[in-house]
Amino acid sequence: MMSNKSIHFVFVIIISLLNVIPSEAQKEDFVWTFGYFSSEDTLSFNGGTNLDFNTNPPTLYRVNRKVNFLGTSSSYCDKNGNLVLVSNGCQITDGNDNLLPSGGEKLLAGDNSLIRYHCLLGMTLYFSTVFLPVPESTDDCVALFHFSIRQTEFDEDRFMNDTMFMTTICKNPISQEFEISKLKEIVDIQNFMTGNFTAVRHANGKDWWLIQKVRRQNKFLLYLISNNGEVIKNYQNIGPPDLGAFCYSQNKFSPDGRKYAWFDPCIGLYIMDFDRRSGTFSNPVLVPTWTNFNIYSTGGMEFSPNSRFIYCTTGDSVWQIDLHSADITKSRTLVQAYDGFTWSNTNLEVNFIYAQLGPDAKVYISNGSSFIHIINKPNLKGAACDFRKRAMEAPTLLGWVMPYFPNYRLGPMPDTAPGQGDFLITPSPASDQITIYSDFSYADIKMFDIAGKEFYVAFDGAGWADISDIPQGVYVVALYNDWGQRLAAKRFVKI
Repeated sequence: MMSNKSIHFVFVIIISLLNVIPSEAQKEDFVWTFGYFSSEDTLSFNGGTNLDFNTNPPTLYRVNRKVNFLGTSSSYCDKNGNLVLVSNGCQITDGNDNLLPSGGEKLLAGDNSLIRYHCLLGMTLYFSTVFLPVPESTDDCVALFHFSIRQTEFDEDRFMNDTMFMTTICKNPISQEFEISKLKEIVDIQNFMTGNFTAVRHANGKDWWLIQKVRRQNKFLLYLISNNGEVIKNYQNIGPPDLGAFCYSQNKFSPDGRKYAWFDPCIGLYIMDFDRRSGTFSNPVLVPTWTNFNIYSTGGMEFSPNSRFIYCTTGDSVWQIDLHSADITKSRTLVQAYDGFTWSNTNLEVNFIYAQLGPDAKVYISNGSSFIHIINKPNLKGAACDFRKRAMEAPTLLGWVMPYFPNYRLGPMPDTAPGQGDFLITPSPASDQITIYSDFSYADIKMFDIAGKEFYVAFDGAGWADISDIPQGVYVVALYNDWGQRLAAKRFVKI
């Protein structure tokens, strides 16, 4: 049960998300940052790389920068997709690799020897930072959540987080440069699970839920970042206590915000429903581990754009789990196995590590080398998902790191749920954006004018689309299944 206890912090955190207008900021995740062993030698595999979704298809290009990304990489773009902030858990820079004034180099807290160790090549703990926008800020403020670090008491090679911080960065109205407004405000002190930040918008489309977990307990920590600038802390006891405690793991919310999953190869895939209104987990399902694991095993996971499938990476293979199956625990399908390929005449295996859903609705998978694997059609079942091994090659080593991004485009839930076999289009009439809410599974969304001419509109995994560039008029939105059959259609008005 959800605890009735909540802590209202006495300080005001200016990450109030009072009036998020998705159409004003939809490209926050359009540039991903990779690379370490900084080098200006263009013939070296050392150095930085950006994966840029401002082009179609996205491009990988070399970047000379001082910041390294070994375990944590967070980046943030403005509404036009321009890279403006970067963090590796140790430093914060602008998009041009300049350390931010007033503390950009002092992000990590903890023992000095640990700081030196972890910041040599960037924070070694995975998914230890996340950027969240501060809307209705006259100075375009962004908040970075991050951790301190200390050694665990039972393993000298393992580390843990015990303090969660928030650093607020705002744009100087005169210079138009980003500056740190508040450095390392304490949000909470706990025996946190190492890294593994996840966030999802509240049902109102304005506030955020920020999720963490207490190490070696079944206690999930839920932080409601609300419209009055307070951080309200709550918790829920649910799930296996050792989830994420030993094996390296990855956890995510589904693009539609209805599901939460954590893949830990030591335990398995743990799936729960999530209520974006109340911040409550329910209906847990455990798919027991099927891997040959040890405490250093790594497992990654990601949802399909339509939130139906989960892809789990186990190093030597990639699996698909169907959440619409009558028995989820028996729905596991192998979609790719490691073929023995090694990188550049070394023993570095180009296998399958961590995963992230891109803004182009494809799933990208890291592996430690310069290659990235891609699932081109993750909404389709089995082999139809079109897994492409080594689909992209970067000019530098990318490492095992994979950036984490919440779904910045997830909007508010409608006041009423769609009826059985029906779907909703909100808002209607609409001027710049629409979101589809469906009671059933679909593989594709298409849009037509009233005469039947198709308009190409890119819907993301949560059913959101930018329609600002299409002419005014009446349109038809149609949903299709895996075989291209139309399931349902509905009109809406563009104004």
